[in-house]
Amino acid sequence: MDYTADSGLGTRISLRLARYRARFSEAVVRGSAKSDLAGDAWRRALGPALKRQYCVTGLANCKACPLYHECPFAYLWFTPPPRDAVVMRKYESAPHPYVLHPAGDAAVEFVLIGKANDTLAVFIAALEQAAVALARNARKHPRLAALEHATAFSADAEPHWGTLAHHRSPAPLIEPQIPPAPPACRIELLAPLRVKHQGRYADPQHFEFADLFGNLLRRISLMAYFHGGVEWTADFAALMQDARRISVHAELSRRRLQRPGRNAPWFGLAGRLDLRGAQLPALWPYLWLGQLIHAGSGATFGLGRYRIVAQTESAQQTAS
Repeated sequence: MDYTADSGLGTRISLRLARYRARFSEAVVRGSAKSDLAGDAWRRALGPALKRQYCVTGLANCKACPLYHECPFAYLWFTPPPRDAVVMRKYESAPHPYVLHPAGDAAVEFVLIGKANDTLAVFIAALEQAAVALARNARKHPRLAALEHATAFSADAEPHWGTLAHHRSPAPLIEPQIPPAPPACRIELLAPLRVKHQGRYADPQHFEFADLFGNLLRRISLMAYFHGGVEWTADFAALMQDARRISVHAELSRRRLQRPGRNAPWFGLAGRLDLRGAQLPALWPYLWLGQLIHAGSGATFGLGRYRIVAQTESAQQTAS
């Protein structure tokens, strides 16, 4: 898919990706629909499975491997910036080229971004191994029953699914259209959001909408650059100024996330944000795309997932 939209400031946004849904014959992670950290269980199983698929040296420390910058596993799992990158050269990792979240007990949805779509065959094989590892105590091992791909997207970013006949061949690319910006909208957090405010993870009392939007702006631009080969220059300062000026009504609470085997819990934000104002059209393409790639810490495995409900300004004022 080639998501392309005008930001309202003369910048064209292009983010290439493909969205899939893998259905398994048996439950993999029971209670996934109610668990905020079901994606973390997939993360712990998928990493070793991907390494088994790709690793040719057997070194325990991937970052010491001479193939670190050429290895597909390192690209997917650690995502080091290429040696010739003109941005983030001093950082150890760029945004990962995929996003995954459980879609019930026996299914998982994932997005492969840009050139990562070429890894579909191995990614699916690793997912199958991860599913077996996660359901190791079940009577039957889960097997891949069907692989679907998004053939189109509705205006609210909901996918229309079609079956992928050949599991090892990437889905064809499509170009869904980002709809025009509405007068107002509501962002509903479907999974806890973890973004930083002044260097610390935000709680409801210290959250600002610009914290979320700034994260999305960086995430989308870096994904387009590192995984799509698209180098574009947005007016980041103007966009962030709009994010600080837009009218926001927030109803947020603090959600505790207890990770298995960890004493210290995580905390994230739950709730909704109502937005309206003249700044919305400039921010809209990034917000819309964020429904597909999530936002904040842990976004790769399901945190920071949200949906947008377009509204008329009068309807939002009545609801508020």
